[in-house]
Amino acid sequence: MGVNAHGLDLLVDEKGRSQLLHGVGAGDETPTLLVSTIATTRGLDLPALGHVFILGIPEGPKVTGRGVDAYVHLAGRVGRFGRGGRVVTIVEESAGVSGVSEGEKMDRILQTIRARAVRLEHFD
Repeated sequence: MGVNAHGLDLLVDEKGRSQLLHGVGAGDETPTLLVSTIATTRGLDLPALGHVFILGIPEGPKVTGRGVDAYVHLAGRVGRFGRGGRVVTIVEESAGVSGVSEGEKMDRILQTIRARAVRLEHFD
């Protein structure tokens, strides 16, 4: 798809570590997408980061304090120390095994952290 994407692996220079060490400035013509997990993202300060994309709801089928904490930790990679940024969370509307959709879970998380969502149009 033409996206400059790298898996974030701090142990292998070619797989994301060099991006963290040397960075890619905001406004670059070809921004880099770093793909990571909750574990590889925790504690990182990425000053040039402008967007975080989260696929699904972290930490299981129920909205608990742990899940809210995991979401805030992921989303909190942007907007640190007064810097701006955007978080895009992609969730499914269909209900899972629990009978509650990811959209409903996301609404609960946003209510808990007192954040406002902007729902984007459906895309394929």
